[in-house]
Amino acid sequence: MTLAWLAGLVRARSAREDVARSALATAQRDAAGARARVTRSSEYLDSLCENVDTTTTAAAFAASAASLNTAAAARAAAIFAAEQAQQVADARGVALREAAIARGAAEQLSDRLAAAERAQAARVAQRELDEVAARVHRDAAGRAG
Repeated sequence: MTLAWLAGLVRARSAREDVARSALATAQRDAAGARARVTRSSEYLDSLCENVDTTTTAAAFAASAASLNTAAAARAAAIFAAEQAQQVADARGVALREAAIARGAAEQLSDRLAAAERAQAARVAQRELDEVAARVHRDAAGRAG
């Protein structure tokens, strides 16, 4: 592994995290919209229930009951859609956390490799200094003797 390869990996993981963040935001907006539809359908159903007139004809009562049934079914469908949208948002949140962990791991690996390369360069530089010092010492000892 090289630092250049790891830099590419970090960029790829960062891009994956950005995509996951965007997908989460979209899923959260969808879930919020679905919850709003549940609220609207509940309010509509409540208004229908408040306005039921039982003193009218049987046909009017049957029509009112059918309308209530349809509104209740629409509310149930809205609740189901909201639950599904929330599950998608939760899954996207998990995907974002996984992407962030993967990016962090790639960054740590890159940092470790950079530190190892710096340590190796420091060891090489120290070895060269030691060789120069030994050569100077040998030369000084050779002139003295």
